[in-house]
Amino acid sequence: MNIPVAIRPEENLLLCCSRTELDSERAERIRVLLQKEINWSYLIETALRHGLIPLLYRNLKTTHPDAIPNGALEKLRKYFLINASRNICLTEELIKLLHLFEKHGITAITYKGPTMAASIYGDIILRQFCDLDILIQNKDVPGVKELLIGQGYQPILIFNNAAEEEVYFRSPYKRSLHFVRGDGKVPLDLHWGIESRYLSFAKGLDLLEHLEQTYLNGHAIKTVNTEYLLYLLCIHGAQHAWTQINWICDIAELMKRRRDMDWEEIIDRAHALGIHRMVSCGFLLAVWLLDVELQEKVLQRIKIDPWVQSMARQVIRKLLHSKAEWPGRFDRQMFYLKMIERIEDKARYCFNLVMLPTHAEWSTIPLPKPLYSLYYVVRPVRLAGKYTQKVFKYFY
Repeated sequence: MNIPVAIRPEENLLLCCSRTELDSERAERIRVLLQKEINWSYLIETALRHGLIPLLYRNLKTTHPDAIPNGALEKLRKYFLINASRNICLTEELIKLLHLFEKHGITAITYKGPTMAASIYGDIILRQFCDLDILIQNKDVPGVKELLIGQGYQPILIFNNAAEEEVYFRSPYKRSLHFVRGDGKVPLDLHWGIESRYLSFAKGLDLLEHLEQTYLNGHAIKTVNTEYLLYLLCIHGAQHAWTQINWICDIAELMKRRRDMDWEEIIDRAHALGIHRMVSCGFLLAVWLLDVELQEKVLQRIKIDPWVQSMARQVIRKLLHSKAEWPGRFDRQMFYLKMIERIEDKARYCFNLVMLPTHAEWSTIPLPKPLYSLYYVVRPVRLAGKYTQKVFKYFY
């Protein structure tokens, strides 16, 4: 690992285990680390927080189980089995819902959760996930909503009135709705666009135009093709300031499985889409933390932007420092703003962030539909009162 900061043996051990395949060098590194004084409670808590329990347990159990205290090994096994049981349940539910939508002529795709675990990790139980994500077309939202309610799901977002609900679904900036099954065991996010309502390059990432077929438990399903999945993973990580190692692990595993891809072409297209920094940062984190091999000319194209290297180092310091404070929503938004490279995209992002009304405004001041335009005044006034002091401290 080429990590540009000093780290604890627990984090080092976790990174060594954060992969589906171990070579002899990595297995030996794990053996050496296990001879050190390991704080097992801290290691397990960190693995849980970063979504890496399945890989940690499998790799430790496969390589050096005798070097792990019985209590720690049993605790890891317990968490592993809980995750496996949940993943199997969610996978079965996802297949059922996709077949239901297909029966009603609705195009639905999935690329997170079970689909990503199966296609990238090779096994649905080797990645932690706790909900389902389904992407549909905007025109199908009402029909899918009714189908989900018929299956015992209820939307989590409760509207104050019919006018508010109508505005929410008509708005081009609202792209998801959250559901939970009646028994509380299956959370589901229904998307009709890529996840952030503030992304200014959404049209360039029209996922329904970049699909491929894959198999999930023997069932043929539609998903996003590999290149655009990489873009989505990098955007998602950047949007959330890369606060979880498993997001980097997703990118690393995908890159290792598709070494035959034209990485220069991928970077060129990312530049055209305005997401070059996000993709470059994701790739660099995968190289530094998880030993992904890239051609030297590709790596140099990534490193040529000093800002990318600086932000990658900042991410690693936050990820691997036990006392580092995790960024709140404001810090994540500022990090994301820095990741956006085109001036026009920055301006559009800031405008959308400040001006577009959210459920916070609707729930604070319920207004009838004819007065909905007033929310465009309420939103900036509310944010000004909430964030003025934070912005001043951030820059000065």
